[in-house]
Amino acid sequence: KLLLALIGGFVAICLTYEYGVGNGVKVSSSDGSINHPAILPTDTSTNLDAVPTTFTKEILHDTRQAATEFIDLLHNYYGGENKAKAMLVESWQAHWNLEKDAILSYNDDVDDRNNDDNDDDDSVNNPGERSLGKKKGVKKAKNILNNPDKMTPEELSQHHHHKKERTTKLVTTMARALLNPEQTKFTIGTIGSSVAAGHDNCHYDSYESQLERTLAPIFAAAKMDLQVQNAGEGGGCGDSHKNQVFCVAQNLSPDVDIIHYSWTYFEKGGAEEQREQLVRWAQHMPRRPMVHHLVARGKANTCEADSAENVALDRTYALYGYNAFCIQTGLYFGGHDYDTEIANDQNRFGWQNHGDGYHNTTRYGEALPDDDPRKESLGVVYRNWHPGPLGFQIASDAFAYVYISGLLLALDIIEEDTESGTNVFERWFDTSAGRRVLDVEEEDRHVGQRQLLQLPPLEKMPDP
Repeated sequence: KLLLALIGGFVAICLTYEYGVGNGVKVSSSDGSINHPAILPTDTSTNLDAVPTTFTKEILHDTRQAATEFIDLLHNYYGGENKAKAMLVESWQAHWNLEKDAILSYNDDVDDRNNDDNDDDDSVNNPGERSLGKKKGVKKAKNILNNPDKMTPEELSQHHHHKKERTTKLVTTMARALLNPEQTKFTIGTIGSSVAAGHDNCHYDSYESQLERTLAPIFAAAKMDLQVQNAGEGGGCGDSHKNQVFCVAQNLSPDVDIIHYSWTYFEKGGAEEQREQLVRWAQHMPRRPMVHHLVARGKANTCEADSAENVALDRTYALYGYNAFCIQTGLYFGGHDYDTEIANDQNRFGWQNHGDGYHNTTRYGEALPDDDPRKESLGVVYRNWHPGPLGFQIASDAFAYVYISGLLLALDIIEEDTESGTNVFERWFDTSAGRRVLDVEEEDRHVGQRQLLQLPPLEKMPDP
């Protein structure tokens, strides 16, 4: 009898799980009916002030203003727009296209993969353009596999298409969060090792805490809460990336919008398998979150894009928004001559060194008096193998810059739709029956109306 009871319980749990995966998290509406958070009522209007959501034209304006001021702040902080983009955008493992109007095409029959004439974000990864010199401590990749200058025309066309796919998922994530009347909080969650946990630092100085303080005012302008969850754990716990990727919905909120993964010193060979598992596992979560990988180190001229396995992940899961950022690569892309310093026995990436070559402390550390010992502590790039507050700051800024740039693109499209008389929700949500527009193939496309790339249903995901 006990055995039968256990078997029956197991079957019940499996059926409940499968039902949950198939139907997502459901919430009760005010009239007692059940609605999926990603599906809006059918009587939506093109007028933002008349739709059943708290997102109004005034909020759109306030959100854009807060976001633009933040982007301007980072431009000034990192020495200009071009330098800021090089460090915070172009240094990622795979390329983004954050230019206005970059993700929309007029219909699926038009192949606009070659229409991206702006290759400024690609050329920075050309190893021939950077004279990094001889160095110790930070490796330089000999062959960058996603270098556009070495691609055939067919490869370059696919490269641009992957950028569009990757950026589309970013913008879609932001737009749905802003417009969804059932969503009042945007959540980013990190799983990882002691690097993710921020060990050897104050919790306040972890990159998650910095990112939360950075993004919170912008989402507050959109009348939303912002939370960055930290589920990092030390090596003494006995767990690793090999099992924790399957616990993401338990260690983080199940309705997380973006997932971060960071297991730098645990990953040896074959860790791409776990990252792929995480991307695929995340597709079973209600909001199908993007997965972004934080690397505590990195190479001087690429964020590990000299690995065929990494580049394969970037390309295969571009449509799902997968990408990676490396702390040292971001710093190198600003142009500081770390190699000469290292040759002269000044290694800013060594233990307890202060200043990253651009700043001597964090932005919030600059407000402290010079005789405050914490001001100097906040300027540590690496405590040991763990990043320090200043090292974590560029990671926080890179995530924030990309996310807020995606948010600004979303605001542009939302505003354009309202001004043209298009139903503002039709682009992002299914307003008719019970399907999310970007989760399925849409049969009734309107000729001449620009469309977003589609996110396929689970059964049509690419082969592992």
